[in-house]
Amino acid sequence: MATQPTSRTVKPAGETITRLRLQKGWTVEEMAAKANLTPKTVMRVEASTPCYLFTITACRDALGLTDNSPLLAEPAPPPKPSGDGPRIQLRLRFVLPFMDFDFTEQLVKIIEFLIKLLDPSGDIEVVSVAPGSVIVTLEMGLKDSQKLVSALGVGELDILNISSIAADFGGGRAVEFTAPSRAVSASPTARAVPKHGQKSPQTKSTPSLFKRIYDWFTKDSGQGGTQSEYRDKPYREEGQSIFDRFKQRN
Repeated sequence: MATQPTSRTVKPAGETITRLRLQKGWTVEEMAAKANLTPKTVMRVEASTPCYLFTITACRDALGLTDNSPLLAEPAPPPKPSGDGPRIQLRLRFVLPFMDFDFTEQLVKIIEFLIKLLDPSGDIEVVSVAPGSVIVTLEMGLKDSQKLVSALGVGELDILNISSIAADFGGGRAVEFTAPSRAVSASPTARAVPKHGQKSPQTKSTPSLFKRIYDWFTKDSGQGGTQSEYRDKPYREEGQSIFDRFKQRN
């Protein structure tokens, strides 16, 4: 089992980041825009909430520094072995509002969920987070990436509101795998609009992403609490999967 992602996070020097931001005369919102982060993330980093190293690097670049060390409360952990075989990057597109996304605790919970579901053979590295709605780029081994795509295909990622996963297998060819139509609505809080003269239907509020992941972790039966069996889905071209072709080239 891969190391839990909480061990791969770093603790920011929150007071230092706040001081450097104020020296620039920036508000939290301005700092977020310059670092390509969200205001919620900047506030939590300045509160010294553990985050992934790429978030600190984004702050470093925005502040014009050349080293992450001044922005860390303790040294960053050394890189860990990524496992045997080639590694690829996958872009997970979430149907979530980017400006409300938290690069600290919320992102950590998502990666913890993926590790519990996939039981990966190698490390899962968070490379970046970008808008549109929210695009999280992960790097992982070929076998683990195949598990992730298969989990999308059978609906095991529905709880995360992931609409698609894109991967670049080299040669300038990107492949996008789309979630089943049942997996994601246009918005996690979408509501039916009644026709003129009709009463609004009774609807239940949609649990937050945090609540849905927490329920998945703590349930004793159903999809939570047990690892789902890996299924080999037929993402194939001419009888051979894209993953098999990538492996042969490497």
